[in-house]
Amino acid sequence: MELFEEDMGRIIENHPMIGQRRYIPNVEGVITVESAWLIEGEVQLFGIISPPLDNDGEMIDHIEVPVYLSEPIH
Repeated sequence: MELFEEDMGRIIENHPMIGQRRYIPNVEGVITVESAWLIEGEVQLFGIISPPLDNDGEMIDHIEVPVYLSEPIH
């Protein structure tokens, strides 16, 4: 894994969760991980959420979530 600095943190290249689908219980959705970031010492996953979420009347299709809030899909 390689780290690259960006304004929001460090992107983790080739993180093993990239491409995985992970369940997020607190939003009852599944994230397809597109990238992983190291932000303030925590690994954050960023990706497409399914089903899309309603955010104050707007649908959002991408989400950022701490890795510890996600669960593997078996």
